[in-house]
Amino acid sequence: MDSSMDWSQRLQLLLFSLLCLTGNSKAVGDSLFAELCEDKGRETEWVFSVSGDAAMLTSTLLDLNGFNYHSIPYNISWYYLRTGTELTRKTGKTLVRGKTLWIFNIMMEDAGDYECVVRLPSECYKKVALLIVNHTNPEECGRPEKAQQVLTNTATSFLNCPLSEHIREVDNYSIQWYKGCEPIVEDDPLWNRFSYVSHSAVELLRVEVVTLEDHAFYTCTMTFNLEGLSGRISETINSMVDVEYCLEPKVVEPANEIIKADLGSSFSKMCRVFVPSVGNKHCANLNWIARDNSISKIVSERVFQESQRGNFSEEKEGVWLERNLNFLTVEEEDFSIHYTCKVSSDRGSPSASFTLQPTDPNYLFPIGVLLITLVLVFTVSVVIYHCFKIDIMLSLRRMFPLLHTNTVADSDGKLYDAYVAYPCVQKDEVPREEQPVELVMGLMGFGEDSDRHKEEIC
Repeated sequence: MDSSMDWSQRLQLLLFSLLCLTGNSKAVGDSLFAELCEDKGRETEWVFSVSGDAAMLTSTLLDLNGFNYHSIPYNISWYYLRTGTELTRKTGKTLVRGKTLWIFNIMMEDAGDYECVVRLPSECYKKVALLIVNHTNPEECGRPEKAQQVLTNTATSFLNCPLSEHIREVDNYSIQWYKGCEPIVEDDPLWNRFSYVSHSAVELLRVEVVTLEDHAFYTCTMTFNLEGLSGRISETINSMVDVEYCLEPKVVEPANEIIKADLGSSFSKMCRVFVPSVGNKHCANLNWIARDNSISKIVSERVFQESQRGNFSEEKEGVWLERNLNFLTVEEEDFSIHYTCKVSSDRGSPSASFTLQPTDPNYLFPIGVLLITLVLVFTVSVVIYHCFKIDIMLSLRRMFPLLHTNTVADSDGKLYDAYVAYPCVQKDEVPREEQPVELVMGLMGFGEDSDRHKEEIC
């Protein structure tokens, strides 16, 4: 700290000492002490309220300084800068709970700057929060400051009560919704399209089959108790009905499947999503993801995703969104990986994936070739055997004589001789060409003990 800061602090301490001597040091003394703290400026969010309501001011000093306030002792004080007084529960109107300041039964004069001071053993910090108290319009129900939310025409939509941070701080509470000035009663048949939905610290108003008449001001009022003090806080929502809308996307492809591809081949898979919608509103974005990373969109890469395309459906209201995933060459590292098509939209973020696996070996072709070959070989063998049966048998006998030895036991017990009858030509006789020559063959049977005879007839 430089010397100028030292003199400033000394001057403030001197003034504080003088106030102590005059006996008027309590209100101003705390404020002067706060001046010695490091100034962190103003809170970025303003707090709005109306007369009769409660308000919660939250300091972000504990979050900004980065110290572990669970282990380091500290003290939080709140001051109303208009009067310089410290705010405590003794007044019955304010309550300091942790880093929040609660102000009950607000009046117009409560508007202004509220300073939060966090004191540590060796240093302190301060920051200012602004409370704005608005005048209410007697002819208009709800609050002057309104949040903007959108309902989707013809669909089921939700309005979110903007009091979630308040709900987390109170001991107990109840919620009442209003449409305009009329309270929404769940069991009333007039409000059968409206229902209250509670989830943790989130309070929702469900509106089914939204129509253009649902464009209105909706007020969420919370009645609560906090350390024995009761209060009420309200927030008003200006609900717009969007006639151009998108509903929840539905992923058609991929279908969480296993797809087989040949190693080294090219491969492509399309992500197809149908979004029920009306109008030209941009509904969703598609993105291919693998190994928790977005796949490249550069077409020169081996694996890349193309640009997203959209086509309006002619069969039903909606739009088809498509995005291709391309593999220029399938490699071993591409197998057994989940490729996920992720959809991002305001109505939901569904996803679907596929897994790439190598194709099974093709045994059908070689088996077919083998069967056809066997049939051809068998057919040719039968034809050859039928045409050359005698020649084949004689050749086999000559090639394998030991396998074809005939014995008497194998025959009918008889021996056969063959003879040839033909015209005989004398030595000096010149054969005539016109004389026919007749060859006669015959077989004569003899007994087992007979001699073989051969006759020649001339």
